[in-house]
This record gives sequence, C-alpha cells and structure tokens, in this order.
Amino acid sequence: RPSTTATLHPSLTDTVVNPRDVDALLAKELHQLSFQHRTNIQEEIHGVQSLAVEETPEMLDSSLWRLQEEIDRLPSKPAYDHAVLVLNSQYVQQDRNLRLKFLRAEIFDVAKAAVRFTGYLEYLRKYFGDFGLVRPLRYDDLTQQEQQIFDQGNSQLLPSRDRFGRLVNFYEQFTCPIPQLVRFRLMIYFADVYSEDVVTQQRGLVAVFSTSKDAVVFQASPAERKDYNQFIKCHPMRWSAIHLILPTGPTFHIVRALMILVSGAEERVRTRFYEGMTMETKYKLLTYGIPVQDLPLTPTGAVKTKNHQQFTNIRRHLEASRDNGSDTSDWVTHPGLYDVLFSKGGNTHHEGNLDFQQLMESKMSAYNCRQSRKEGKLIREEIIRLVYQRRGRFLELNRKGGWWVEIKSMDVLHSKINTSMYDHNRRMIARENRQKVSSSTVKFLEGGTNKTTAKRQKLCGGFAGSCTA
Repeated sequence: RPSTTATLHPSLTDTVVNPRDVDALLAKELHQLSFQHRTNIQEEIHGVQSLAVEETPEMLDSSLWRLQEEIDRLPSKPAYDHAVLVLNSQYVQQDRNLRLKFLRAEIFDVAKAAVRFTGYLEYLRKYFGDFGLVRPLRYDDLTQQEQQIFDQGNSQLLPSRDRFGRLVNFYEQFTCPIPQLVRFRLMIYFADVYSEDVVTQQRGLVAVFSTSKDAVVFQASPAERKDYNQFIKCHPMRWSAIHLILPTGPTFHIVRALMILVSGAEERVRTRFYEGMTMETKYKLLTYGIPVQDLPLTPTGAVKTKNHQQFTNIRRHLEASRDNGSDTSDWVTHPGLYDVLFSKGGNTHHEGNLDFQQLMESKMSAYNCRQSRKEGKLIREEIIRLVYQRRGRFLELNRKGGWWVEIKSMDVLHSKINTSMYDHNRRMIARENRQKVSSSTVKFLEGGTNKTTAKRQKLCGGFAGSCTA
C-alpha cells in the first residue's frame, strides 16, 4: 500500500490524501465501538441478523406520538413549518407511512428521527418545491432530460432481493458530468421510491457502487460533496451494507481513501471495498448474499437496462393508478424471499418457490391417497398455513403490467395449489422413471457382457475398453 501522499484530479478533490492516515482513522472508529456492536454490524452486513427492533401496533403508535413531540421541540424546521402553516399538507402531518420510514431509519430513536425527517423535508422543498411537501414524488415530476438520464439505469434496483430480504440498489458512476440540480433531483426521487419497501425500511438498504477510471474524473465538487453528506444524514433509509467497486491500478488506494473521507462514520464501518468487477469480486459479493447474477453489467462494462425499464413502467402505472384513486396496496414489484410466485415459467429459482416445492413433496403421499375432497382441502390449507407462518404470500403475475398481485381469494388459491400439486406429482413421476431407466441402462452395460467382451476384460486386467480388435 502506498505510504506517500498523492493528489487526485482537481475535479475529484482539492485535498491531499494519505491512505495510511485514512486507515488509521477507520481503525480508530472501529476500536471505539464495543465488541458486541462490531459483531452486530458484521452480522447485519452479511445478512445474518438485523438491528431492527420488534414492532407492535402499540409501540408504533407510541413512537409516532413521541416523534411529533420531538418535532415540535426543534427550534428550526423551515420546510416543516411551511408545509404545515402555509400549505396545510396532510401528507407531512398525517401520513403514517412517511413518518415510519424515518423512525425505522433511526431504529426508533425519536429524537434522531425528528431531525432526519425535518431535514429530508428541506431537501424536498429545495429541489422539488411545494409539491414535494404535499404528496409523494412521481416520475412525471422529473423533466424530460432527467427522465432520459434516469432511464439509462445508472442507478437501479436489482430485480431480486438479497438473502436477508433487503432491496439492493446498484449504482454505476456516470462517465460524463451531470449538473448538481439534476443529480440531486434524481437521487431524491429514487430514494423516495425505494424507501416505500417496509422490509428494507426495517433491515436497511444494501448498496453496490461501481465506478470506472473514466468516471472518477467526474466526481462531485467540494460544495456538492458537502451537500451530499448532509443529504445522507436525512436519507429516508439507513444503509445496512455498502459495497464499493473501485478502479484497479495505482489509484485504487487513493480513491478508496477519498471515499472513506467523504462518508459518514456510520457508513464507513459498513463499507467494503473491491478492486474491479472481477470474478473474485463477484464471489466475494456472493458471500454477502447479494444476487450477483442480477448485476446489470455486461462483460464490457455497459449497463443493462431491461429490468430497470420494466421497473420504471411499473412505477408509472402505479403512480397513475394512485392519482386515479385506485387501491394499489396489493401491488408488488419485488417479491419477498418466502413469497410463492405463480406465473408461466415456474420461477423455480425463487427461494419461496423452492420452499413451496419441498412443502408439496412432503405432503404429496398423503395428497395422492386422499379419500375425499375434504381431505385434499385440509392438506392444501396446511400448506397455506405454513407459507403464511413464514411471512410469505401467494403472488400472481399481472402479465399486462408486469407487477405481482397477492392472491387473497381462498377459492383461487386452492385451485392454483391443486394444479401445482398435480403438475409437481407428474414431474416427480417423470424424474423417478428417468432414474429407473438410467439405473437399468447402467446395470445392462455392467452385467450384459458377451463371451468376447469377457475374454478381453480378462486379458486386459478387467478393462475391455483398453483392448483393440
């Protein structure tokens, strides 16, 4: 590791960076944490456990009440006061889901949540004006130029969650300069979107940040970095893990040091660094439970946009339906780990579907021997109960829109499970038949030798294939 100081491109930083000094800072901050806290952070990064507290309806109501008390005590909150006194915003005053984002982000420390919440309102007002204080942000709030940049997919959610059920936000650094106004409006809009996910609110967001040598030159100015650091402190979600993939070569340690310096103390201890998007890097990411097969990068480094375009279309449908007063509470864009997915193709790779297959196999013998419809219904009800017990749902794909919808009709659900049991039983029988045929073929080849082959085996020490005619 380089021991001498070095300076980067003027547009990247205006300071002198010494990687060893930065490492010393990081080691000092880690040492200041208790052993138990360091262990908890490590386990949360790996997706083993979460720092989230258990939530009950009574606890949520109490926390929301105390949050309002803390907000009222704050001496300066211009955007909040403007939303309440001038705009009479019911969104800011009454939206329970909005406030719970910030309580969960601070693990229900109501004093910190009040500061984070009012700080976020300042950014909404600064970059989106009054309408950012009266309703959730929409894709149509972006300008045409901003929509085009957003559609490039440099910042997008992976279609699959990590092994702990958290959303994974992938970010590929732009290789051309983006105005600060545009950059922040896109960042705030996307944060407003993915922070709607309750599981990720509770367990924290996972971020995978990738940058190239060309992109490093276009890092933000010192003023923009300061504004960014302030925004991170009032972000509507906390980060549970941050993975930074930096360019290979002599600048790696310097860029790493700079990224550590511009991050907050809480983010620094949760950050892991990698040198280049190599196969080794992907294996390391896999150990943290990240679905590397969904990373939207081609072998040449280009960004894939197929999944992102589908997600954007779903968001536009969702936002339009909300404006029309339609109920979208059962729309699902990112199925949970234990959700069972019904669609053409089977989704056999999905964790919830694999568990569902095991449940069907465990009940198949009894289901095939059922004597009445009532017995079959009881078996299906037991499967449904076990899925719900794991906090899973039964989802059906809306083919027209591309999103998932929870199946709430028990009649429809029983019908789909009955069909799945029938299809899975056929696959099990076909698999057993293939195994029998394969076993019989091997037995025939091993025991069905003629006299000539037996003689060759004897001459060649038992290996007939080593002789030639």
